[in-house]
Amino acid sequence: MLELSRAERDGLAEALHTTRDRRHWVRLRAVWLAAEGRGVAAIAADLGAGQSSVFEWLAHWRRA
Repeated sequence: MLELSRAERDGLAEALHTTRDRRHWVRLRAVWLAAEGRGVAAIAADLGAGQSSVFEWLAHWRRA
């Protein structure tokens, strides 16, 4: 699970709606789903990605 502040949620929602880069959208969507309480395995299955990729994306988000 990933906890986001209200400002982070708002910024993430805006980015999801405005990005034109599919890879970027998938990574942002992974963060959104994690914040909604979805597990890594479910996120990976929904997005057609490997679990290791999802772990990496979430770790990157936490560092940024």
